[in-house]
Amino acid sequence: PASRSAQSVGEWQEEIRAKVDETLAAHKIADVPVGAFLSGGVDSSVVVGASFTSVASPPVVVSVTAPCRLLDVF
Repeated sequence: PASRSAQSVGEWQEEIRAKVDETLAAHKIADVPVGAFLSGGVDSSVVVGASFTSVASPPVVVSVTAPCRLLDVF
């Protein structure tokens, strides 16, 4: 097999997607509805996006902001 540094962009994308899916599968075990809070960053967007593709009903998604700029997460 090719070394990791010789992987194509598509191979890296496939590997990252598989790891995200694997991690979500391990953490989405619940007997209540699962939801997500979005921080506005790439990481939370990736998690929610991947969640939509692997469940029968989509998760509840909430994005929170505050009137005070010191508390605003965006």
